[in-house]
Order: sequence, then structure tokens, then C-alpha cells
Amino acid sequence: MRQRGGELLKSIFLYDLYEGDQVEKGYKSVTFNLFFQGDDRTLTDKEVDDIVSSIISETSRLFDAKLR
Repeated sequence: MRQRGGELLKSIFLYDLYEGDQVEKGYKSVTFNLFFQGDDRTLTDKEVDDIVSSIISETSRLFDAKLR
């Protein structure tokens, strides 16, 4: 996440971790809070959306993660 987020990703916080009936056996549901900030400008939705898409793609590839 840090690598894909680059300098605009200021913090990552694990918000929730769930293992239970609504999640496939052997898997966990995790929720992260990602905070983005530009030091010299206001970020656009597209900039942040592109970074988040990249993070999701890489996480899916490395960990077989699925967006819920």
C-alpha cells in the first residue's frame, strides 16, 4: 500500500478485522482507512481514485484479496 500510495499516502490505519459467518472460511475481512494529502495542492478525485485502484489491484494480485 505504501509503495503504490507514494508520497500522497500519508497514513494507513487498520480499521476493522472480521472473521465470521459472512466471510468465506479461511479468509478474513479487513478494512483500512487510507489518508491522502498533497503538500502543495488539493488532490483531485481522479488522482486518489487511480492510486486506490492501483492499491486494490496489487493487493489482489499478491494476497488473492477481493474487494467487498
